[in-house]
Amino acid sequence: MSTPAGGTSQGFDVHWDDHDVLVIQVEGTKRWRLYGSTRPAPTRKAETSGHERPADPVDELDLAPGDVLYLPRGYWHAAQGRGEPTLHLTVGLTRKTGGDFLHWLADHLLAEADVRADLPFERGEAALAARLSDLLARAAALDPAELARAYRRRVEAAQPQRAKLSFPALGAADETWPPDAPLAFSDGAVRVAPGGPGEVVLSWRGTEFTVAASLAGPLRRLAAREPLTYAELAAALPDADRPKLPAFVGELVRRGVLVIGPLA
Repeated sequence: MSTPAGGTSQGFDVHWDDHDVLVIQVEGTKRWRLYGSTRPAPTRKAETSGHERPADPVDELDLAPGDVLYLPRGYWHAAQGRGEPTLHLTVGLTRKTGGDFLHWLADHLLAEADVRADLPFERGEAALAARLSDLLARAAALDPAELARAYRRRVEAAQPQRAKLSFPALGAADETWPPDAPLAFSDGAVRVAPGGPGEVVLSWRGTEFTVAASLAGPLRRLAAREPLTYAELAAALPDADRPKLPAFVGELVRRGVLVIGPLA
């Protein structure tokens, strides 16, 4: 978001944001009054008692063009012009919280019939408490590692992405990849993790592919945005597995996971 101001106008009164913010001063000078935090990791949905605006700032500073200011979530602040045209950009950095995970978990558990069943309000608080105890016990019995994997995949799959497609490689026959074809992952969260014996798991935007462990090194190079050619990827495979590589690369290209760059 860009915030222009002229003269000594003030865009917003003293306030806090429910996400981290980077302030980038573009033009002119702006005075920032910083009041500190009054509640750890606040959210707009939580009760606001005990999170009142401080009376006096703990610091004041002027931002000139090129200056950058970091404001953690919940940090009270206000900005005001210094008598000249001024413009700054604000970049919001949003992270998932424990509350976000619990909302997802509630939807995730709706696959179970007893979670979808009506609560027994008409039978009194003891019956309701017993039912809630069963539901909490069911949630507590879940494997945290499996939940973490499923939630991470859900979050990564939902991240905005501008698709990148390789033409004409998108429709090429799998056996036609030139050895010097440069490979790259499309934008999105990529990781390579251990899998079963002799395997690793390639995860791209929440979609997972199980591949030979010998490809771990080249795939990690690609995940680190290092240059790699098709020949270098093939060289990492044993001779017996190499015939399977063209089809695998072709599948990743068709799905938009891999991009084949222009040949040199």
